[in-house]
Amino acid sequence: MATAQGQARYREWQVSDVDEQAHSISAWQQDYLQLSEGAFRGRLDEVRHDHLQIFHEYTSHATWQQCQPWPGAIWFGLSSSPGSAGPSFNGHGAIAHHLLICPANHDFTLRTPDCYGIFGLVLDQAWLAEFAARRFGAALPAGCLRPGVLPLTESAYWQLSHALRQLLLSLRQDPWRADLLDTVAEGLLQTLLTLLRPARQRPDVPPRGRRHAPLVAQARALIVDPLRPAVTVDALAARLFLTRRTLQNCIGEILGVSPLTFIHAVRLQALRRDLRTPALSALDIQDLAARHGFWHLSHLGQAYKKMFGETLSASRRGRPV
Repeated sequence: MATAQGQARYREWQVSDVDEQAHSISAWQQDYLQLSEGAFRGRLDEVRHDHLQIFHEYTSHATWQQCQPWPGAIWFGLSSSPGSAGPSFNGHGAIAHHLLICPANHDFTLRTPDCYGIFGLVLDQAWLAEFAARRFGAALPAGCLRPGVLPLTESAYWQLSHALRQLLLSLRQDPWRADLLDTVAEGLLQTLLTLLRPARQRPDVPPRGRRHAPLVAQARALIVDPLRPAVTVDALAARLFLTRRTLQNCIGEILGVSPLTFIHAVRLQALRRDLRTPALSALDIQDLAARHGFWHLSHLGQAYKKMFGETLSASRRGRPV
């Protein structure tokens, strides 16, 4: 559903595929990998209006996400599941009562647990700077301009999460209330800047996590390399010039899974993406499987259904138009 008054747009989005979930947030560049087994379910509630975007995203299964907000924006993320373990942000853990921050000139990664929800507040940086100058007579706090994690008190967490939740709920019930968005957004910005003004922000990642996060992205690319895919742990370690132990530590720290599980998930999702691509409909399932190094179709069928909760043929029938 999408509605508009002026420049306000409210959307609800429900999906059964992690790639579709990655593409659901308006104007973002994202790539998701499903890490835990089972039929995926995702939901997005989103509103965009002028210089801001507010959303709530829910994912049923653990994911690894590579994300970049729209140009010129600053993203603030807040878990809506305070009882969960919280996500791993840019390679290090962040508990639920923390505000995650990333400007658009940086990519960031999230490793989310099963049954996880997160609020996103995305603001045009120039517009936010103008608001800060007008309301506080000051420049944007330095904490807005680099990736980082801001610890919140329990009361600050609940104040911010309640405001975001109620705003989305109100707009879901009455999507034409752009005036409500304008009113609540001003209060949200004032609360946000007040929280950011004290110098309590932590560095974005510890040194080891900063080194390991790019290696995971590089490893994923090597696993699906069309010319020479690295489909074993030994092959992947050799291509990355790492020992098996170092590779295991790297993948384990960032994703919380073994290298073998990671390779398995990447290969299966690459196959799923091909099965759901209309341009590849002329190729039969066995040919597509062979492209990804799967030669035993019966074994593949069992592993695929366990990972995604549906058969290979069901994925092909359910491909997006």
